Amino acid sequence: ATWLTLIVPTSMTAYLYLYSHGEVSLAASQPVLLYAILLIVLLSPFDMFYLSSRFYFLRTMLRIVLPLQAITFPDFFLADIFTSMSKVSTYLYEILIVDYFVYLITVGDTLTKMSLLDSTT
Repeated sequence: ATWLTLIVPTSMTAYLYLYSHGEVSLAASQPVLLYAILLIVLLSPFDMFYLSSRFYFLRTMLRIVLPLQAITFPDFFLADIFTSMSKVSTYLYEILIVDYFVYLITVGDTLTKMSLLDSTT
C-alpha cells in the first residue's frame, strides 16, 4: 500500500505537469503506463513485493477462470469479491479503453501535424 501511495500521486503530478506544459501525448500516456507498470509488477518473477502472495493470487485467478479442479474456499471467496466489484470492473475497463484511444488520437494528431510541417518545408 505504501508503494501505491507513492506511485499514484506521482503519476497524477506527472500528468498535470506534462499537460500544463503542452505535452498532451505524454500526459495521455500516463494512465496507460501506470496500469502497465502495475501489471508488470504483478507478473514479475523476482522476489519483490511479496512474491508468494502475488503467485497465490495468480494461481487462484487461474482456478477461477479455468475451473478444472475442485473449488476451494479461497477460490469462492475471491470470485465473490470479483462479483461484488463487477460494476467497478466495467468502469475500469471503460477508463482503460478511453485512455488508450485518447493516447492514440493525441499521438496520431501529433504525428499528422509533424508530417504536414515536414512536407511544407
